[in-house]
Amino acid sequence: MLAMLWVAQRALASLKGAWKGADAAVEILNNKPFVGVARRPNDVAMALQRKCLEMQGRFMDEHGRAINYTALRESDIFAEFLSMTPELQTVDLAALSPAELMAFFLSSLPRMPREGE
Repeated sequence: MLAMLWVAQRALASLKGAWKGADAAVEILNNKPFVGVARRPNDVAMALQRKCLEMQGRFMDEHGRAINYTALRESDIFAEFLSMTPELQTVDLAALSPAELMAFFLSSLPRMPREGE
């Protein structure tokens, strides 16, 4: 999940012109209060994963090696992703079994490579 949010943070940082590598200042994406009904952890992870896949399909170059962060950060789909991140506050990882915890994190893995990978 953290790596998935890294992509969004990278887009925000580039918007601010603050990206200087691993030590760059980034904005916490899920710091707004969540409004809504809490869903199961894996439902939250899968929704975020689907949104990342959608962003990947729209903003990755034809070689699958670079992301157009300028277009991404200005897109409606990125705004939708940002609006989804506060739901992570509702995820109770302590309530999950080891198998459920593994499934949560596996489904939360980033599907969009970082720039330069």
